[in-house]
Amino acid sequence: MSVRRVTVLAGLAGLAALAVAAASAVEVKPQTPGPPSGPTSVVRQEFEYDIFAENQKVGRMRLRIMTVSDRVILDEEFLAQFKGQETGFDTQEVYRDGAKPAPQRAKAVTRFGDVKLMEGSLVFEAKDGGQLTAKMEATGFADKERKPLAKAATVSRELAVPAGTALSHSALLYFAPRLLPAAGQKDKVVFMELPDDIDFPALVNFKPDCVLSRSAPNAEGNAEFLLKQVLAGGNAVPLATITIDKAGNVIETRLGRYTIRPHKAETPAKPSEAKPPPR
Repeated sequence: MSVRRVTVLAGLAGLAALAVAAASAVEVKPQTPGPPSGPTSVVRQEFEYDIFAENQKVGRMRLRIMTVSDRVILDEEFLAQFKGQETGFDTQEVYRDGAKPAPQRAKAVTRFGDVKLMEGSLVFEAKDGGQLTAKMEATGFADKERKPLAKAATVSRELAVPAGTALSHSALLYFAPRLLPAAGQKDKVVFMELPDDIDFPALVNFKPDCVLSRSAPNAEGNAEFLLKQVLAGGNAVPLATITIDKAGNVIETRLGRYTIRPHKAETPAKPSEAKPPPR
């Protein structure tokens, strides 16, 4: 997670995430879809999360997953309180499934209260030689103080995506158990932060030289996925941690100072007993 995004998310807590804080799924497990029954077979899943910082609930997140043939569509909604306003972002990512999943296109919208700050899109394409690029277009609707602009500003760029398997936070939740079904390690992973910031034009950031590992199960059968970025000199910075139980259910995700766990419905307060009328 970039320094800018950590700063923004820290403010939102005032998010620890790809999003990510207390996660709760309508079905808490990014399950492996069943065998397709035909070329247009569709499988849908939905997950709800609570976001915590310093043991306080600060927001909520929803992840919808739809698989269509060899495509995976990930829709994420992230909301948290910041300066008394409900602030957050919506993202959608389309991946090609397989042994080496690859992003095809993505989009994001960020908001501060009722003000839309930025929206943008990415279209991924493999150039000659296999170099993956992303054509980015982002439009800003507010200034750095998050006040609406009289006229929207737009930027377009072609970005070089670092070599490796590019995974966002949402993609990690879906693909990590598939890439590492048992204890082991996967090198050459790129962490895609979408959005990189809620303010224009910081739509995306790619962190190269990452390693994804899966631990052996502990005594309770829980296993942990760790995504870390290896820096020059061999030092490593943890970026995301996902814990699953022995059934494969995601029970916790940690991003920086934020924790995401499956949503739990609050138990309604017990009604007070009626008092007898005075005599």
